[in-house]
Amino acid sequence: MSAKKLGWDNFFEAQLKTSDLSLIRARVSRQNTDNLVLLSEIGELSGVLPGKFRGKNKEDLPTVGDWVLARKLEHFEENRVLIVRVLTRRNVLVRTEIGQEKRRQLMAANVDRVFIVSGLDKEFNPKKIERYLLLCWSLGLEPVIVLNKADLIQKPESALKKAGAIAGEVPILVLSALTGMGEKSFLSHFKAGSTNIFLGSSGVGKSSISNMILGRENFLTGPVREKDSKGRHTTSHRELILTDHNFVIIDTPGIRGLQILKENISLNAFQDILNLAKNCKFKDCAHMAEPDCALKRAENEGIISSQRLNQFRVLSNLRRNP
Repeated sequence: MSAKKLGWDNFFEAQLKTSDLSLIRARVSRQNTDNLVLLSEIGELSGVLPGKFRGKNKEDLPTVGDWVLARKLEHFEENRVLIVRVLTRRNVLVRTEIGQEKRRQLMAANVDRVFIVSGLDKEFNPKKIERYLLLCWSLGLEPVIVLNKADLIQKPESALKKAGAIAGEVPILVLSALTGMGEKSFLSHFKAGSTNIFLGSSGVGKSSISNMILGRENFLTGPVREKDSKGRHTTSHRELILTDHNFVIIDTPGIRGLQILKENISLNAFQDILNLAKNCKFKDCAHMAEPDCALKRAENEGIISSQRLNQFRVLSNLRRNP
C-alpha cells in the first residue's frame, strides 16, 4: 500500500527532517491496549510507544488517523516497530467522555471529509445533524449528510426538506446500505487518497455502510429496537481501513456527546457571510440588533437564510467567548 493512498500529502512531507528519511512513515489504524496497529508502505505493523510518551496528556498520544515515524529494532519481532515521533495534525475530532464532563476523547485525526449518517426511521433528528454540521464547519471539514435506511420509507421528501433547511450547500444523499440503493451516487463523493469518517448515533448504519464499501463483513452490525430505533454499540472501537477504491474510511462507535473546541474554530465555511459582514456599521457588530447590520439586512432581503445566519452566530460566539 502506498503512503499517498493512505492520505500522505505535502502537509506531512513538509514536516520531515533529513534525519527522518530512514524512518518508516506509518498511519495509526487502531489503538489496542498495549500497542498501535499501523499501516505503512511495508504492510501492517505493531507500533510500540517508548518511555518518553509515559505521563503525557492523552491528547498528545497517537490516535486513529495520526501519522507517525517509526524505527525497526533488532530485538523486536519482525512486524513490531518503535514509534519515534507523531507528526503535527491537520485537524482532530474530539468528543466529551461519557461521565467525564471536562475530559476530552480524541476520535480521529487528519480527516478530510465527514459523512454524517442519520437513519430514515425514528432516529432521524435534524438537531443532531446540525450539531455535526457545526463541528465540521468549525474545523473547516467537508461534510456530507447521508440519510440511510431508505428501504424503510416510501417517501423521503419530508426528511430531505428538513435536512436541506440546515445543510446550506452540503450534499444530502439517500442511501440503503441494506439493498445498495443510492450506492453509486454515494461512492462518487469519495476521492482517492482521502480520509473519510462516519459519524452518527448507534443504530444508524455506519458499520453497514463501511461493510458495503469494503465489500465484506469487516465490522459487526446489529439490530435496532423497534419501538425507538435505538441501536446497540456493535462497533466498540475506531478503526482506519484502506479500501480497494484507494481511499481511507474510519468507522466509529455511536456518539452521544460532541464538543466544539474554541481554539480550533474556523469560519471559512461562511466566507459569503464574512464578506457581507464587512459592510456592517460597527466592526464589533454581533449581528443581532445593532443598527445598520449588513447581515440582518441580507437576512430580511432573503440573501442569506435565518438558519444559516444562526449557525454562523453560534460558531462566532463560541470563538469569541470563553
